[in-house]
Amino acid sequence: MKRILYILYALFFIGCSETNSAQTKKDLSMRYFESVNFKNLSDGYLVKSVEIDQQNINIDLNFENNKPTDNQLNSLDLFLNQLSKIIKINETKIRSEFVSSVDNVVNEYISYHLSEIPKDELHQLIDYNNKSKSDRLKLFEKIKLTRVGIYPQDNERYAIFDYTIGEKYTQYLIVITTDKNGKIIDVTTES
Repeated sequence: MKRILYILYALFFIGCSETNSAQTKKDLSMRYFESVNFKNLSDGYLVKSVEIDQQNINIDLNFENNKPTDNQLNSLDLFLNQLSKIIKINETKIRSEFVSSVDNVVNEYISYHLSEIPKDELHQLIDYNNKSKSDRLKLFEKIKLTRVGIYPQDNERYAIFDYTIGEKYTQYLIVITTDKNGKIIDVTTES
């Protein structure tokens, strides 16, 4: 009888071990970063170029140390799985600022670049001959997301989204900061 109990205990522990091993492997496979072993990072900074909604975007993960906690990994997994939705929310915010008559970051960004970029360079970016749209609208339509920086240790300023009309034309960015749930914290301009 003791022998049967030992066998049952052994089978139970083997089953638990396999379940934990499978769970660990599952936890380590994260959207856009499938091949990264997050439990054994050699560097706290990871970057990956991905395509989301037909846009090429660099995503960088910035861990304070090389051993992210399970909570940080769970939050990161949730965030990455919602990234396309969060990007759409951010773009809606940028659009609403653009159509607003109030001075704001987006309108100032557009006005600044229309007045500061030399006309010959601006002509490479927007079509002056197309009179169906204003130059402001044509320049606004050139704003694209280029980078998402994620900081898993910071729940309030969790992600930074960098938008630009193009690095060739400007060093200035429209930056949207969100919390770990994708809620917009602020919209600023940075260089």
